[in-house]
Amino acid sequence: MSLITPLILLVLFVTFLRNVYIGTLESVLPEGIAIGDEIINGFPS
Repeated sequence: MSLITPLILLVLFVTFLRNVYIGTLESVLPEGIAIGDEIINGFPS
């Protein structure tokens, strides 16, 4: 029962907020600075 809330939040993040997160992160960076997809996604290779 206690895992329902984190699961719901994870689904909401993946469904709706991921693009907002990535867009915000990329808009804050100055031009010419690139961040790898591994860092943005949080899954280093």
